[in-house]
Amino acid sequence: MKKVVCILAAVTLFLAISANALAATWIVDAPNGVFVRDPVTHGHIYTSDGKEAVMGYGRTIDVEWYDNYWLYFTYNGQPAMVYREYAHIANPEELVQIHQNGGRLPLTNEAAIFVGIATSDLKVVKDPDKSTIRYGTIEQGETVYVRALGKYWYKIVYNNAESAYVESSKVSLIDLNIPGEGVPYRTKGDNSTNKFSIREEPSFEAIVIVNLEFGTYVKVVETIDSTWVKVIYNSKGDTGYMRRIWLNPTTLFNP
Repeated sequence: MKKVVCILAAVTLFLAISANALAATWIVDAPNGVFVRDPVTHGHIYTSDGKEAVMGYGRTIDVEWYDNYWLYFTYNGQPAMVYREYAHIANPEELVQIHQNGGRLPLTNEAAIFVGIATSDLKVVKDPDKSTIRYGTIEQGETVYVRALGKYWYKIVYNNAESAYVESSKVSLIDLNIPGEGVPYRTKGDNSTNKFSIREEPSFEAIVIVNLEFGTYVKVVETIDSTWVKVIYNSKGDTGYMRRIWLNPTTLFNP
């Protein structure tokens, strides 16, 4: 009997340690944020004003546990989850930056998914509406770092503002120099030392064709499964396979 009790106690201790080991602070690194979902229904969670709840870029998540696809945490007192592929575990340097920046990672040019040039002077506003708060001006010829694309407005990186927009008609996006049809994506990671393998087949055992640098643009031409996508990775139109978790989507929004 004592032996059984000891075994049960050991198992309980192991599970407790394992659960605590999964608990950590994560940071959202999707340029346009990530929707908060209900773990039971997988549907969106809504805020008190009826809007879909979103964890913005650079925001921290106190993750209680996670699996291969989801991060689980508490949002406004209720169970919640977000896609794991749109966040990473915070390192000590990032935690210091978050503390100094009022609760989120500073918004730098690394959050951009496109780069453009202002074709005329640009008014930078808080929301995709000319009548909203004006932050300042980007002068003609200056570089514009774009976080998300819209028909009439681009969401941009500007002076660490969480929400900043300019008129899309006054920005010329720099050619990505990638031919063919497909959705453009940008490789992501925790820092500029990351490398991203392009393989001959969608398998970890497949031969590596080339390693891409952090921030490289590719075009996704086919989604193979939850792990792999087929991409065009250079100006010659060469294709290969890479893990989809390492790609930031060039998310479109309505305005």
